[in-house]
Amino acid sequence: MKNYSTQFSAIAAVFCASVGCTAILAGCSATPPEPQESNSSLTAAVAAPVTRYAFELTRPSHSPSELADQLGKLGVSLGAPADGARAALSAAKLDLGSVHAAIGQSVKASHVLGNDAFLVLDEAVTRDTTSATDVGAGPASATFLSAFKGLIERGAVQASGLSTASVRVTHVLQGEAESGKAPVERIKEYVHTVPRVLQGVEVFGAGVQINVHRNGQLARVAVFGPTVSAKLEGSNELPTAAGFSFKQTVDAATADARVKAEYPKAVIKSIGLRYWLPEGETHGIVAPQHLYLITPTAVIDGQVVKARASYVAYSTQDAAAAPTVWPRANPQASGDSRP
Repeated sequence: MKNYSTQFSAIAAVFCASVGCTAILAGCSATPPEPQESNSSLTAAVAAPVTRYAFELTRPSHSPSELADQLGKLGVSLGAPADGARAALSAAKLDLGSVHAAIGQSVKASHVLGNDAFLVLDEAVTRDTTSATDVGAGPASATFLSAFKGLIERGAVQASGLSTASVRVTHVLQGEAESGKAPVERIKEYVHTVPRVLQGVEVFGAGVQINVHRNGQLARVAVFGPTVSAKLEGSNELPTAAGFSFKQTVDAATADARVKAEYPKAVIKSIGLRYWLPEGETHGIVAPQHLYLITPTAVIDGQVVKARASYVAYSTQDAAAAPTVWPRANPQASGDSRP
């Protein structure tokens, strides 16, 4: 019998989308991850001017002590000792802006600088491909809720913009096949992703992901993306003095028409309205933008060839403003610099 597993998670994220590549829970790749689909079509429009808000977003730098503290708070969720990360990080493997360490008996931890992404996983749980037990969606959700509450209480994640009402549930599926028989799929992990949402608009590549194994145990916990400076007025989150409010003057239909005109030969996927601090940037006053995933295409010798995809975002305030693009081609790039 052969086992194979595939990740069907939304983000990110989870680790590649979020970890150094704006996507999380895997290794790192220079290709942007598949985004969460927009709920609106490419031609959805804003019927009337809407008040929007610009927030201060930050990816802070971390001292070794701060990294150890954060990874320790996350590791507790998986049964690792609270101080396990401190000693482990002193001998941790450093790799181009990322750090990896064993902080418990079978608990591994990582931090990737690009999107300030933290991940802890229990290898004894994630490697379990033979468990016959499936606790089901209900108990898995209860385990997720308990773990999420613990993260908030321990200060392992900034609470601003996070609500379990916004949770998205996807799955890691495991396929099993025997010679001469059709493969059988079953759920290996229940993936709960909570995006950071401000004034009804998601912060792209920011949030929490908690995976519950089919056997009911926590498998992975990830926290990723920029934090936000906000103040509460009642139950309403508003920008601090650094931010501002404005009337949206560029609707989705206008942005749709522009992106189609500027990328006539590309495959265009609308992600929707998002706050977005591109990977590698550490600070910005960010307003919602119309965000797209663009995959340039060309026909060569009768074959359709797709180039590397990039994210393109258009202003909601100025229809003529230059778009934000990530990643940008670097003619000076020379490949992997590691020996």
